[in-house]
Amino acid sequence: MSNDFKNLVELQDVDLKIIDLEKSKEEFPIKVETLENEIKEAKGQLETREEELNQLLTEQKKIEEQIVTSKSSLDKSQERLNTIKTNKEYDAVHTEIETQKNLLNTGEKRLKKISQEIETLQSDIEEKRTTAEEVTTKNQPEIDELKTKIAGIDSVIAEVNKDREKIAAEANKFYLRSYNHIRSNRKSGSVISVVVSSSRNCDVCYQMIDPQAINEMRKGSNLVYCQNCGSILIWEPRTRQ
Repeated sequence: MSNDFKNLVELQDVDLKIIDLEKSKEEFPIKVETLENEIKEAKGQLETREEELNQLLTEQKKIEEQIVTSKSSLDKSQERLNTIKTNKEYDAVHTEIETQKNLLNTGEKRLKKISQEIETLQSDIEEKRTTAEEVTTKNQPEIDELKTKIAGIDSVIAEVNKDREKIAAEANKFYLRSYNHIRSNRKSGSVISVVVSSSRNCDVCYQMIDPQAINEMRKGSNLVYCQNCGSILIWEPRTRQ
């Protein structure tokens, strides 16, 4: 392979690297956001369960206080029975006693149910906490690494562009113009197809190269283009690894 063709191959390698870096500038922030959202979601589920537990604990305390109050009121009402003088007073106190008993019964039933719900929630919270810790441990190092790459990616691109300028300065000007023209119309950046003797296919479109084009490539005196996709064909007399 002549130096002119080697320059084109090197130029494409550099250009493909630049394309990958530019893609990374778009893809890395999206990946960071995805990883951060996974952590946020896991922590959010934990916080939701913890809030539910706090609400139950608050309700539990309130009911316990109500039970204490109801028991005290019940005791007082029962003591009043000994001092009652009229049927009207008896009926009123008896109603008070029944009311307090109902409140106690309802409160104790609810307290029992809350205790069961708290136990279930506490178990679920431990699972959610473990999951949140695992997701954070797994994602955070990758997030930090991606953020570091994002912060330095422009500098890397600038250095690679310097390499490109050096290669372009040494390239055959006619070949370079043809290369740049094709490249300007391709988002993929694939312009050069190195055709090896074992396959004789275009690397870009994978079509079989016709014998006449192969003969022209072997001469290595002119640019040869793929009849199917228009890529620059460069002959490499070796077997593909």
